[in-house]
Amino acid sequence: MSATTNPSVVHADSQGRIVLQNAMYDCYIVKVQKDGTISLTPNVNAKSFRISKKAYDMIESSMTNLKKGLVSEPITVPHIEDDDEDLRD
Repeated sequence: MSATTNPSVVHADSQGRIVLQNAMYDCYIVKVQKDGTISLTPNVNAKSFRISKKAYDMIESSMTNLKKGLVSEPITVPHIEDDDEDLRD
């Protein structure tokens, strides 16, 4: 367990909320134990991934062609030997 860096007294308001002063993160996972102990674990949210309009249009076009049956012949993927471990990393 890490050392406490800034102990403070906090009071819950009338709706049961507490406020963290100088919080190091924007989001936390809160766990309340049966004995009343509250633990906060930082939750770093991943940034949402956005694709360009051009890529989105290409995907839409490909799906339309797939539904119409306009597809190419299947390709053959070469078999990877067991001794080629470095290729699977």
